[in-house]
Amino acid sequence: MTNRLCISLSLRRRRVSVLMTGIVMLLSIFRSNWNLLSFNDVATSNYANLCSKETTQVVKATTHNSTQHFHDNTTSRSPSRLLFALHPQEMVDTFATCAVTKTCHVLYWHIQKTGGTNLADRLYFMNGQQYQSKFWCCHGDFMRAHFWPDPQAICQKKFGVYEVRPHQYQEVIQTCQQLPSMQNDTFIGLVTIRQPFERTVSDIHQRCNVHPEQLNNASQEICRRCDYSVTEDRHFYDKIVNTTNTIFEGIRDIWSKTDTFDLPLLFLDNTDIDTFLHGVERIATQQMHQSGHLPPNESFHFRPGRSNSQASRLGQSSNDTAATNKKSAMCEFGMTSSMMKQHATSLQIYRWIQHGRPKSQLYSTAR
Repeated sequence: MTNRLCISLSLRRRRVSVLMTGIVMLLSIFRSNWNLLSFNDVATSNYANLCSKETTQVVKATTHNSTQHFHDNTTSRSPSRLLFALHPQEMVDTFATCAVTKTCHVLYWHIQKTGGTNLADRLYFMNGQQYQSKFWCCHGDFMRAHFWPDPQAICQKKFGVYEVRPHQYQEVIQTCQQLPSMQNDTFIGLVTIRQPFERTVSDIHQRCNVHPEQLNNASQEICRRCDYSVTEDRHFYDKIVNTTNTIFEGIRDIWSKTDTFDLPLLFLDNTDIDTFLHGVERIATQQMHQSGHLPPNESFHFRPGRSNSQASRLGQSSNDTAATNKKSAMCEFGMTSSMMKQHATSLQIYRWIQHGRPKSQLYSTAR
């Protein structure tokens, strides 16, 4: 009886041992494929003892910036798609390397009212020229008048500004990459985005206060009333809201197609422009010092930002532009709750992009 009991216990122990061994093996396989595991977890776990020294160094190199600068717990991590809010150091490094590499070109998708004029004015000096917004504007007119007649002349610019539709921006990327004369060159894409409410209000300000002369008499009267509660005026504001929603649908389309582009695509919120450029200046300076292309006492820098981006567009000083805006300020618009609700599509896409959501979720939004 005692022998049978011992044999039974022995068998049970073996079964438990086999089961525990299987669990340990499954956990090892699971953890070896867990890309978001922090280096601190690897270093303190038993699994670290199973990793080779080379593998541990790779994990440390790829996750050090994550634990130091940001927490990337997203479900959509593409090596070709970077958002500054989630991948600040990697995005700064990518852009800085391109900035100091002669055969690398920036394809900047300028979405209206996202800080694009200010950004272009600061970066366009890389072409050795002053930024002329009229040359790069807009949409089909730009593509027909400037891009398609001589795409190589446009693509070879160090910093190109493309104020175009989403499908046109995709055509720019594909055309530049396929030019026979530029097969040894590299490209990166840059896109600026803006919180939807802010973009809409900025658009209203642009139409009513900065360029009211471009409006017809009826629209100017709407701007003077500056009141969304006036029923017959709502169509004017609703159209601008629809523009914002359409813009974000285009951003979603480009975001979802980044894996098909053979280039890094960088997404930058307009509130992060200064921080991003300062980081690029610092890294670019370090790289040029190390390569000997810049004396130790000098630094790489972009053109300083202006207090009012319209100054460069109109050829005026910031003070003159501010005076013009103040004189023509017909509408200090405040967004109503009903207008905010109409931004459901753009706000959903903006929030999900900020969290790096996959394209399947981006396309589940409904207006």
